[in-house]
Amino acid sequence: MKTYTIVRRRITWLGYGSLIALFVIYLCGLCMLVILVQ
Repeated sequence: MKTYTIVRRRITWLGYGSLIALFVIYLCGLCMLVILVQ
């Protein structure tokens, strides 16, 4: 049971990390678009 909970926590952390990474990439893309438009 302990290993299961640890694996589950790791999966959730990976999920949060991927979401944050996607958000950062999205912001960078918006910044690039604004710079290109101006």
